[in-house]
Amino acid sequence: MPLTSRRVKSHRSTLGGAPALLCRPDGYHADVVIRRVAAVGAVVHDRQGRLLLVRRGHPPAEGQWSLPGGKVEPGETGPQAVVREIAEETGLDVVVGAHLGDVQRPGEAGVVYAISDYAARVVAGRLSAADDAAAARFVTLDELADLRLTDGLLAVLREWHVLPTNLPEHGPVPD
Repeated sequence: MPLTSRRVKSHRSTLGGAPALLCRPDGYHADVVIRRVAAVGAVVHDRQGRLLLVRRGHPPAEGQWSLPGGKVEPGETGPQAVVREIAEETGLDVVVGAHLGDVQRPGEAGVVYAISDYAARVVAGRLSAADDAAAARFVTLDELADLRLTDGLLAVLREWHVLPTNLPEHGPVPD
């Protein structure tokens, strides 16, 4: 089937690789197949209110800082994938909390990552980058501003009200 282009005001998409309309910046679109990949991310703060970030070690967004997370494996729930991915990328064991929201990020070759982000709390482990993460660290709000972040991350953190809070080192933090 040849690709067609035509001007549209909006776009539609479907899950599971079914045909979708992919809009271009000029307002035209092409009928293409987009493969959606279910993924998760975690918003984790330490006792000082710093935010856990990882520097991506592989595409997409290689070299950029992002929330830790990754693909959902077959048969996994979102929270189960969060626990596994955080352990694999950071060496930390977490308890998963509330679902914060969803974002979509483009990948290579027509892949779109449909990412469900969850709050999570560290319960054990020692921070150490591994697997797909080239580095892992907790960052303050000031440090966050100096990092090369993945596209849209800062806006989402603001929208969800989960930016680092920079609490005093020994301030009261409920468990």
